[in-house]
Amino acid sequence: MNQREEGMHNFLAIYAIKEGYLLGRWQVKIQVFCFALGILFISSCTISDEENQVTDIPNFALETQAEDLNNVLPQRLDLNTSFDSVGFGANQLQYYYSISNLTNKDFEERKLYDSLYSEAVNRIPCTLWRPVHMQGVEVSFTYFSNSGEKLLHFTRQQQVCQ
Repeated sequence: MNQREEGMHNFLAIYAIKEGYLLGRWQVKIQVFCFALGILFISSCTISDEENQVTDIPNFALETQAEDLNNVLPQRLDLNTSFDSVGFGANQLQYYYSISNLTNKDFEERKLYDSLYSEAVNRIPCTLWRPVHMQGVEVSFTYFSNSGEKLLHFTRQQQVCQ
């Protein structure tokens, strides 16, 4: 090999070593980037699972309150209205009432929605949301006719009392 060929061979060898070094550095950077991306992805999945678990935690105090109320129900509130039962769900409490002297047809014909709604709202004190277990709980009220037809349904939240 002559000197020129030897020089070219050394140049190519050095170039190949440098290229390999540069490629190796890029490969390491790409691997680190992919690893970091994977960690972010896994941690975001974990966070959302934890958030879902927090909202699925049962409210035992709410459940106990509903059971205690159901133990003393039904109760007559006035001549025609009875407080029949209480149901509960995730951050929800449902009160069920019946009105003995009213059918769905009477309710619609006499346009009693506003008066029944006003009467129902007057029965709901803002103190309902004072206990800690009631914070953020949506409360719904459903009134049924004497034949079991739904007459009125509405929900209330703590914000209406503020």
